[in-house]
Order: sequence, then structure tokens, then C-alpha cells
Amino acid sequence: IESSGKLIILPSDAQLRIPISVGFKVPKKYLAQKKQLVLKNDKLTYVATIKNDSAYFAVKQLGWFQLSTDTSNPIVRVVSPLYKAKGLSNINALSFNIIDRGSGIAKYKLFLNHKWVLAEYDAKNDLLTYSFDEETPFGSIQIKLEVEDKVGNQTILEDIFYR
Repeated sequence: IESSGKLIILPSDAQLRIPISVGFKVPKKYLAQKKQLVLKNDKLTYVATIKNDSAYFAVKQLGWFQLSTDTSNPIVRVVSPLYKAKGLSNINALSFNIIDRGSGIAKYKLFLNHKWVLAEYDAKNDLLTYSFDEETPFGSIQIKLEVEDKVGNQTILEDIFYR
């Protein structure tokens, strides 16, 4: 690994059927953030598995890579309007954009009035949707959405709306 964090694994044109493990001692400048290490090429981002002071990545492509850290929290935005006044809502679903440009979305949890609900995640469009059903309460509803990326950065959105 170069001091700039660049790494080349040859032959660069090889395509692998199964991932190989690439491991190395974590460079000093990354030791404090070793749990947030990612290895990127022009198309993919790989998350490190850390053992002591070494990082291991399961890669399926060879070539040029850049070692960096993902310290950014996921971005969460409400797509569906959350009505703040009673009687204004005629929506039948809640939608959120959940985006992580670093390591990618690992998990999410959506709660309505402190109760977990099942939401559908469309990773291709960065869209999380909860469709109302017979269990969805009416009146004032507290929502809490927890989103975590693959290295542990987390964003929590809390709001109240009326249905």
C-alpha cells in the first residue's frame, strides 16, 4: 500500500468467480478509524474485516484500489409529506430516501408509536417505503427511523404526523 492509500492487485484484468481475501497491516494514519476502513475501485466499495491491527477485504475484482475511511452518516429524507395538522392526510404510505455514499446501507428500522413495522427497501432507488395496513394507527403518529451503514455510522430521524 502506498502512503496515499493506493493499492494495485495484479493481474488487473482478472475476473474472479469467488472472492479472495486481501489483507494487510492497517497503515498508521488509519489506525484510529480502522473500523471504518473501506477499499474502493471505480465500481465497488469493500468493507474491512478487522483483526488486531490488520484489515481484510473480500474482493472479486483485481486492479487499482483506494483505501479510505467512511465517517459520514447515512442521509435520510422524507419523500411522503408528513402532515402536521389533523384531517389533512390521505396518504397510504410513508416513503424515505436513505442514501449512503460511503460503505452502503447495512440495516434500517422503522417504528410507528414505538412499535417496529415492516418497510420495503428498494436499494436501486435508495427508497424505503412503509405501506399502511389495518394495523397502522390513526391520529397522531410518532415515527422513528434508524439507518446504519456497513461500518456503523448511524442516522436517526424522528417526527410526528397525523393520519
